[in-house]
Amino acid sequence: MEHELKGIRYQSEKYAKLTTLINRVNEESLKEAHRRQKTGKAVGIDGMTKEEYGGNLDENIKELVLMGSGQIGERMMP
Repeated sequence: MEHELKGIRYQSEKYAKLTTLINRVNEESLKEAHRRQKTGKAVGIDGMTKEEYGGNLDENIKELVLMGSGQIGERMMP
């Protein structure tokens, strides 16, 4: 649990052989990252705005976590 409280920069400096951060990503960290993003900026590669993505945030975050763990494949973009 301690690693979840430390920043990515700290972890990458402390654990030089760290090759992936996906095992450090969880639903709460993704929700916090979404909350911190500014509103009204450019759309993402999938054409969605922050507001559109946030309309179904819980389900979108669960899907991201599953994709990161390899349990499901990538979602097809429109």
